[in-house]
Amino acid sequence: MAAVAATCAHAETPATQAALSAAERQAIEAAVEAVRQAILAEDTAALMRLIDKKEALVCTDTPYSREQVRKFLADKRSHLSLSLYDTREYAKRCGERYPATYPALSEREFLRTADRTPSIKRLDAHWVRVTISSPVKTHYPREWHFHRDGRQWKLAGPGFIIGSCTCG
Repeated sequence: MAAVAATCAHAETPATQAALSAAERQAIEAAVEAVRQAILAEDTAALMRLIDKKEALVCTDTPYSREQVRKFLADKRSHLSLSLYDTREYAKRCGERYPATYPALSEREFLRTADRTPSIKRLDAHWVRVTISSPVKTHYPREWHFHRDGRQWKLAGPGFIIGSCTCG
């Protein structure tokens, strides 16, 4: 879990300055695309397979275990489920917490118009931050974190709304 906290505050070190290899970039982009497809298809089983087994997902400095995430995904009324899949209900429940310039929007709706090529920043030898943008001006960019476990990159750390209307 200490590694999760470290993903948000990295100093420039040789590990963060090292360029990603073509193979690393390709593997990360494939992981991002797999997450994108799971969300677009509302395939929670696929999404769970893409979440790191060792590192938790995090929202507002609160780590959420895989079991907690699984329960939230099974509950269609949870903040996580709504923020991933249901803009209308998410906006109804949480919209007042978002400015008019960037209204509450599900990940699925965001991903329908998002750029296919993410920006990737190495945080250390085992962590990257991926930024996904959209040409739609009212769609705030998304940042997801991925952790390398062996040869695979898995979703971990901050990135999704989980236990409340916002993270941050």
